[in-house]
Amino acid sequence: MRIFMNVFFNNREETGRSANCSSLTVKCLKLGIFLFPFMYGLFQGFCALAAGIYLLAVLVFAIIRGETLAVPRGWYCVIFAAFAVFSIISVFAAIDKGTAVLGLIRFMPAVIFFALVSLISYDERMELFSVIPFSCVIATGFSLIAYFIPALREYFYYSAAHDRLGGTFQYPNTYALFLVIGVIILLNNQGKSNGSKLKAHSVPESSDTENAEEEKKSRRLKRREKIIHGAEFAIMAVGLFLTGSRIALVLFFAVTLFAFIKNRHTGYYVLFILGGILIVALISLQFGGISRFGRIFTIFSNQDSMTVRLIYQKDAVKAILSNPFGLGYGGYHYAQQAFKTAVYSTRFVHNEFLQTALDFGIAPLICTVTVLVRSFFSDTVSLLQKQIMAVIVLHSLFDYNLQFLYIVFILILTLDLDRFTATVSVKKAKLSAAVCAAAMTGALGIFALCDFLRYIRRYEDVLKIYPHYTEVRSVVMENAYDSFRNGEAEIELAGAQAEKILSYNNYDLSAYEIRAEICQKNGDYSGAADALRNVVRLNKYSDQAYADYISVLAKAFRMALNTPGMEYEAEYYRLCIVEVDDIIEEVNSTVDRNAEKIGISHEVALSFNDKELIKQLTVDS
Repeated sequence: MRIFMNVFFNNREETGRSANCSSLTVKCLKLGIFLFPFMYGLFQGFCALAAGIYLLAVLVFAIIRGETLAVPRGWYCVIFAAFAVFSIISVFAAIDKGTAVLGLIRFMPAVIFFALVSLISYDERMELFSVIPFSCVIATGFSLIAYFIPALREYFYYSAAHDRLGGTFQYPNTYALFLVIGVIILLNNQGKSNGSKLKAHSVPESSDTENAEEEKKSRRLKRREKIIHGAEFAIMAVGLFLTGSRIALVLFFAVTLFAFIKNRHTGYYVLFILGGILIVALISLQFGGISRFGRIFTIFSNQDSMTVRLIYQKDAVKAILSNPFGLGYGGYHYAQQAFKTAVYSTRFVHNEFLQTALDFGIAPLICTVTVLVRSFFSDTVSLLQKQIMAVIVLHSLFDYNLQFLYIVFILILTLDLDRFTATVSVKKAKLSAAVCAAAMTGALGIFALCDFLRYIRRYEDVLKIYPHYTEVRSVVMENAYDSFRNGEAEIELAGAQAEKILSYNNYDLSAYEIRAEICQKNGDYSGAADALRNVVRLNKYSDQAYADYISVLAKAFRMALNTPGMEYEAEYYRLCIVEVDDIIEEVNSTVDRNAEKIGISHEVALSFNDKELIKQLTVDS
């Protein structure tokens, strides 16, 4: 309890600002920094937006009490304005405009957090970091206990076997990054503590007995502090190993080695690492073998996951160059089917810089890189901030960490905010500020409600509030189609949902498949052929997709051939059938050779009958 009080409510001397206002703002921010990891790391939309409402309330309070607002200045004003403008443009260029709007709203809490932390001093921002290790320890300790509770294990452990610790983020890799950040801050605080040893031993002149007592007391405090820090370090190290995140493990050893070189007093932490490894090994041997523990040693021997991510990224670069204004938030998930060079399906590209370009365009990517580089090389940014920024950036080259808004918040704390922003008076614009805050609260609240209803599977209610929530409408469509397959409903119910999706998103594979089935049922082979042509476009490595396409084209060809006056249509369908061979040849030529090595490639091949049909129609021409 004392530790908790020290972390959140220690008193500080305030200078150059309203002490009460600043102090309360910092305490509210500390509370948020501590609690947000327990809200899925702000990955779930409703959690991120709820955090945004909380931060907005704190921001409004800070503005009213301080009568100031932080805004970008100089060239940084142009950079932030460009990011905002091109992000809005990406909605109009989006594959799915409904999802793109959700994406903009989802990241709004990051803007609020930026504005809020810009109002407090540098020292107060640095103080926020001290909460993170405490949050790491509590979250990891609870997650370790959850392993022995079957009802909780599936929520805190990842994969089908529940053998990788996902923690409160429910995703091992980003949770591992969270723990690495906690280790960096802990080691930095320990280094400061050792550096202030002489100062701690300075006491006023008094008797030798009093000096001896003071020195003993100081040593006891030092030993207790070392034990506490060592225990915290051990818990985070154990949690890190249990995540099985190999990239995070490399970063962990790198930052620990750096701290050891910088300050030899931190060397005793190595003993806790070894102790943690031993504990994890014993636990793994006792409960289900060493797979969850041994995975970390395959970083050099098993490169399949890294190869897959590099294929994602190579395909994404081509899409970015073809769509400089971006695909809109969520657009990559749909569009990847058309440009991928291997058999895979992923929601994110596992590289946050490429993801930024895919979601919002090349210009926002340039803005992001510019701000990060300028901050990293700024002489007013501390070594601690640079270390945290470096590990986030390096880890985000191979994972989707910034989809967790908590990591975005930490990254914002590493920026050179004092140079980026200036405070302006809003004394005469309080009413306008209140109106804007109310509007933002309403928007955040509505979309938070939508996403929460999605989370608890009340899909019909979601669509009543926001009809363009494609992910939810797709679930409703699939449920209706399953009811049709079970004989409980007509396929037209699924078809109605499919048509609504295709009215604003022409990259939804399932919607085209349902449209094709309805058209065939109604004898509309022309419509079915058009739908299946899109199925082939979006499922280009599926043998069955080509077989279905050729089958429908053949039916349309025979019908047109036997109908007077439809000679032109018959010739069109014949050419479409013959063209399939060229389509397949082009698809097979684009398969990534690295994908073949790891078993995620497929060479499309037609059946004997389909080959004979194409051959016959080619000869008949």
